[in-house]
Order: sequence, then C-alpha cells, then structure tokens
Amino acid sequence: MVCDVETPLVVLELQERAQSEDADEVVASFAGDYVNLPIRQLRLPSRVLLDEPQNHAGRGFSIDSGDPRCAKATLLECTCGTTECWFLLAQIAVLEDVVVWTSFEQFHRDWVYDLGPFVFDKADYLHQLR
Repeated sequence: MVCDVETPLVVLELQERAQSEDADEVVASFAGDYVNLPIRQLRLPSRVLLDEPQNHAGRGFSIDSGDPRCAKATLLECTCGTTECWFLLAQIAVLEDVVVWTSFEQFHRDWVYDLGPFVFDKADYLHQLR
C-alpha cells in the first residue's frame, strides 16, 4: 500500500529535480523501500505501537522537541538497516475500543499520503502485540 501511494510522489519528485536517471528504475528502488521493524521492538511490554512511540524523528536530526513528528510512531524502517535513514511515521491514537493509525508521513519528505485512517479493534490489536 505504501509503495502504491509513494510511487506517484517519487515520479513527481524526479520530474521536479529533472534528473537524467531512468525514472522507472529509480522509482522501483525508492518508492515503498521499507522493511518492518524488528518484532522485539513492537511486542508488549513495548508501547511503541501504542502511546509511547519511538522517537526516531528526534534522534540525530535538528528538529524542535515540540515538532509533531516526535509524537508519531515509526512503522517502517529503511532497508539499509539504519532506521533513521528512511522511515515511515504515523499518528497512533489509542481510544476506548479502537486503535487508529492516521497522518502518515515520510520523515525526509513533505509528501501528502492518501493512506488510512486504519481502525483496529483494540482487543484484537493488543492480542497481536502480545
């Protein structure tokens, strides 16, 4: 899903940059180029996918501690193995009966994602984290 959303964004960025590279090859290796975070970082008692997101946005980057990106959870990381290289963020709201993922964002780009919201039954969500 992320690759489908990012592909036109990457194409547009390449056109704006007026690069001479083969756009199809660059898009194929750039859009949706993520891997899952290690399961040990996500399973309970970790609260990364609940109310204590990992602050990858605040690590090693010059951003204000009040920047909204600091409150978002890292959902996917770069395929190179360095999370901060390329990572996908989302706002996670834990409500009474559901958990909602919204406001998806690529930290290094100002792309607007047409993705979500994704609403999960809270009991099922917690069960999966266990």
